This record gives sequence, C-alpha cells and structure tokens, in this order.
Amino acid sequence: MTRDDRQQPSNENKPNEEKEPERPFFDGERYYTREEFFNPDDEEEEPELQKKKKGMKMTIAVILTFALLGNVLAFLPRLVNIPAVEFLTISRELSQNEDVQAYKESIVVVRGSDNKGTGFLYSEDGYIITNDHVIEGEPFVTVSFEDGDRYQAEIVDTHDVLDLAILQIPSDHGQPALTLREGWHPEQAVYVIGNPLFFNFIANQGDILGERSDGAVLLDAPVYRGNSGSPVIGEDGSVLGVVYATTRTEYQGETTRAGLFIPYEAFTDFLR
Repeated sequence: MTRDDRQQPSNENKPNEEKEPERPFFDGERYYTREEFFNPDDEEEEPELQKKKKGMKMTIAVILTFALLGNVLAFLPRLVNIPAVEFLTISRELSQNEDVQAYKESIVVVRGSDNKGTGFLYSEDGYIITNDHVIEGEPFVTVSFEDGDRYQAEIVDTHDVLDLAILQIPSDHGQPALTLREGWHPEQAVYVIGNPLFFNFIANQGDILGERSDGAVLLDAPVYRGNSGSPVIGEDGSVLGVVYATTRTEYQGETTRAGLFIPYEAFTDFLR
C-alpha cells in the first residue's frame, strides 16, 4: 500500500458543529444578533426598587406638605390673633357709609424704603401730616391715595418730640382735605382710618378713654403697626388728633390695650 493509498479522514465521520450566529450589533457593552438588538426582551422592574422609589416620593410629598403647613401656621397668628377678621368686617360695613368713604379719599399710604405708615391730607395745597418715626431717615417718601394716585412727597418739616412730620405733594393733586379742630371729651365716639399690618385704607371706630399725664390721649379702637399717622375723626368729620402708638393701661379696673393719639391742640403751632 502506497502512501497515497492510505485512507484519508472523511468529513462524513466528523460530528456536525453548530455555527456561531453572527453578532454584528454593538451597544457599547456587548454584541447582539439582529433579532436580539431590535427585539430585546422586556425588562422587569425589581418590585423592591419600585417600592423604594414610590416610598421616597411619598416621603418627599409629606415633608413638603408639613413645610408648607408650618409656614401657613407661622403666618396665620399675625392675621388671626388681632382679631383681624373682626376689624376687616367692621371696615367693610363702615365703608358703606358715605361720610366714611369721603374721609378715606384724604388718607394716604406713606412709604419709605423699609417703613409703611399712614398720613392724611389737611390742606388743599398738598400738605400731609404723618408721624416722624414713619419717615425718619428716609431719603425718599412716596404717598398713595385710595384711587391709585401716587406721588413722591417732599419732607417739609419734622418734630421729633411730638413725633410728627409734614409732607407736601403737588397742589394739583385733586384730592379733598380733612379739617382739624380742637376739643374732645372722654367716651366720645370716633373713627380711625389707616393702613394697619398688611391692609390699606381700613376704617374702624372706637371711643376716647381719657388723657394721660403726658398729654397723650388714650383711645379704645383697633390700632396696629401701620396705623401710625392715622387721623382720629369725630362724628362731625373733623380731625381731633393723630395716632402715633399703642400702650397698655389700667381702665375701669382692668389692663387694656389702647391706642395713643396726639390731640390737635398740642400741635397747632407746628402746622403754622
């Protein structure tokens, strides 16, 4: 037997080998067949992870809810403990009175860079009276009427002892002026119109209690921050004085919160 006659291995005797499918598609991590790449198996979210995400969202929602509620509750006493609801209701009722509505046309909101107070027009020439502490240290002062008219006011004069200031706006303002008069008596009914707290042009009513030893007059009426400079108006429409502060005082055997106003007779010379 020659070398050439030797039996050569036959491919028929070899087991059939499976051909590795081609994976020409690459996603940056591994290669895929066409079928795998374009028809991937659906991925199931892990229930535990989904639950954690849902729980986290609920936790964040609860925290935000309590944070907002805390802000509301912190703000609410500033409105409710005064009692603001009551004086707003009274103001709305009083504003139906034609005389009170006419008085409000002379009232202004006095604003500086950081302060807000009240003033009122007492002269057709544009003179306005307010408290000195409302405009103290302010380089610019603006005044606004209820109808929306707004002016930059000039500070004409101040009196730190009386805590009063005189402002002036252009004489062509077109607003009515209130008149002032001397004379008041205990238990006299009065109106107080001003800009307390976050509100503007609020009308309220009260009674005069009496005079303190320093000449200031005690007033039983709703007076709050922002009322500084408010006129105390008698039932005849005349201004009896200017509100400037509040105090605690003994009245009829009880400690009560009262407003304080400077009577007109104490500052007549200042206006001349």
